[in-house]
Amino acid sequence: MSKKTGSLLRVIGLVVLFICEGCGAKTNWQLLNVYDYRDGWSVKQYYDSGSILKTNEGNMSVWIRQDDDKVVKDPLEDLPSFIKRVEISCSSRDVRYLRTLTRLKDGDYEEKGRKDLDLQYMVPASSKEALHKVLCAESNK
Repeated sequence: MSKKTGSLLRVIGLVVLFICEGCGAKTNWQLLNVYDYRDGWSVKQYYDSGSILKTNEGNMSVWIRQDDDKVVKDPLEDLPSFIKRVEISCSSRDVRYLRTLTRLKDGDYEEKGRKDLDLQYMVPASSKEALHKVLCAESNK
């Protein structure tokens, strides 16, 4: 198998894994934030409402993604810059990143594991606080 074919299969596998995460729930990206910068650069952040799960500890978990207008356009341009699995504590307002998949320049994804899985302080008025509002409202339904 060629290197190019192997990379393509890894990307397809990660995308399938990403879409299938959440026990077969349908992927449904919802816009969370848009950051427009003075130089014309724009960043859009989304969460997948189809991947929201309540953990055994009572925290909420979801996939998030970021689309960056400065990413070089290529045949895989519909893929995000990164995809992260985030867990948020509604009670303590803390956050932790469980998995991070970052898109490389060749279109492949690189998974970065987390050694420190402790919950971290949520910065006020951040995208994580906006996500906290969405997820914790969902947990009260």
